[in-house]
Amino acid sequence: MKKIVFVILSFVCILLTAAEPLRVVSLSPAVTEIVCAIGGRGNLVARSNACDYPENVKTLPVAGKLGEPNIEVISKLRADVVISDIAVPGADWNTLRKMGVKVILLKAEKISMYRRNVSVIGKVLGRTAEAETECNRFYSEMTRLKKQSSSAGSPKALVLLGINPLVSCNNPSFIGEMLDIAGVSNIAGNVSRTYFVLSPEFVVEKNPDVVILTGMSGDFRRAVEEMRVWRKLGFIKNRAIIDTVPNELFCRLSPRTPLAIELLMSECRKYCK
Repeated sequence: MKKIVFVILSFVCILLTAAEPLRVVSLSPAVTEIVCAIGGRGNLVARSNACDYPENVKTLPVAGKLGEPNIEVISKLRADVVISDIAVPGADWNTLRKMGVKVILLKAEKISMYRRNVSVIGKVLGRTAEAETECNRFYSEMTRLKKQSSSAGSPKALVLLGINPLVSCNNPSFIGEMLDIAGVSNIAGNVSRTYFVLSPEFVVEKNPDVVILTGMSGDFRRAVEEMRVWRKLGFIKNRAIIDTVPNELFCRLSPRTPLAIELLMSECRKYCK
């Protein structure tokens, strides 16, 4: 009789364990958006301090900074998986692994990586069909936008991710790819490094039609307009400075990347020659 009771109790414990949803911590805003886009919001038990979309994820506890886990919080939450597409060097990833937490570090350097990221997350959450649907939607939107931009002209643009110093990106970066899909010519596209510091004189030499400000907070439009060495350039005279595409759209490889490109395309068309 005791053996029968033991078997029954063991079976019940197995069922209860199997029924418990996977407990996921996202340490990247893009990952959080992907999880929610494929119906995995119920699996999220915590987020990074930068995760802010969809709105309801703001109610989740914070379990680390962007790409940097807080071991104590993650342990208390009994997380099964920690996922990020940004990994701060020297963060305690190995500590998490030793605790039995699965760590998934994705890459988001190119738009083509979106499919793999979504597929990996979909497999972990048991939502492969939803992941495939999201990938099809995403790349269908990219194709549509590329066709729209083919006749939109090609204004020369400079993307600024920082002012002091001046930081930009080249074409192989996913931001550079977004410019290309939007029909915009990146004046720093051929620089060998993905992200780099450039000089004010480089901008004078290339003379962009438009400057796109993103990834920054504060009144950087004024800082650009008041840069003495640029005062005679066309984009200053024409006030061709775009700072209306939200940073959280432009700087994430997420389900909303097509929306960012569409907004960028709309703004840049104003400066097509």
